[in-house]
Amino acid sequence: MSDSQIDRIIDRLDEIQKDQRDVLVRLGKVETMIHERTDDTKEIRNMLKSHEDRLAELESHKHSTVGAREIVAFAIMAGVAIWGVLK
Repeated sequence: MSDSQIDRIIDRLDEIQKDQRDVLVRLGKVETMIHERTDDTKEIRNMLKSHEDRLAELESHKHSTVGAREIVAFAIMAGVAIWGVLK
């Protein structure tokens, strides 16, 4: 091999190493973005779970409130009916 061929090979190897460094830098940025997104996704998932728990609690409270409201309404109607019969 001549010196010019060796120089061309070395130059090409230098270019390949530079390209590899650029790819590694870009890969590092992508990994960082993935980790950030993963953390954000975990936070959103936890927030959704919290909201689901709160909604379930509110729904169960709503049903018990409606039940109590129905009992009070029934008692009032029964009282009115009894008062109407006794009159």
